[in-house]
Parts: sequence; structure tokens; C-alpha cells
Amino acid sequence: MSILDRFLYNLKNADVSLKVATVAMKCDPSPEKNLQTIKHYIKQILTVEPDVELILFGEAILGWYNYPEDNKGYHQRISKSIPGKETNFVAELARKYGVMICVV
Repeated sequence: MSILDRFLYNLKNADVSLKVATVAMKCDPSPEKNLQTIKHYIKQILTVEPDVELILFGEAILGWYNYPEDNKGYHQRISKSIPGKETNFVAELARKYGVMICVV
């Protein structure tokens, strides 16, 4: 057994699985618009693939990663508290649709 094998999960004997969907979406500078887009994608995914258990959204999903006018100030403005309005919105979507949601 190699060193790497000791750290990897042995899938041969796995008796459970997790169905995951990932989303790469075009973000708007407005976190509020992005939350509505997130909701839209969740509904769309679960309509097509109702057995999805985890939906992953990409980095800086509530706003743009690079905002040229005032990058540092912009990121400070879009940073969110946990718990907070936006994280509570995503948590409510998770409860409503019975799915785990990862928003980075």
C-alpha cells in the first residue's frame, strides 16, 4: 500500500453516494440580484435532477470577483455576516428544497 492509498477513500466498498450539482454563473455587481439567480438555478436543477443532494456555487458568488472602480471597498461592501440576511436566505432555500447548498 502506498502512502497516498492510506489517505484516499476506498470507493470499492462504499455503500452510499452523494449526488452533486455545480453552478458556474455570471454574477451581477448586486448581491441581491445574485441571490435571485441562485434561487433560479436551485429550482432549475431540482426540476431536472430531483435527487441532487448538494449544490455548489463558485467563489465570490454574491458579487464580482474583480470590481475595477474600487476593488477593496467593493469587497468590503459585499462581504456578508454569518448569520445574516443573505446567509439566512440561502439557508431558507436549503430547507425549502431539501438540499445542501454551498455558497463560497
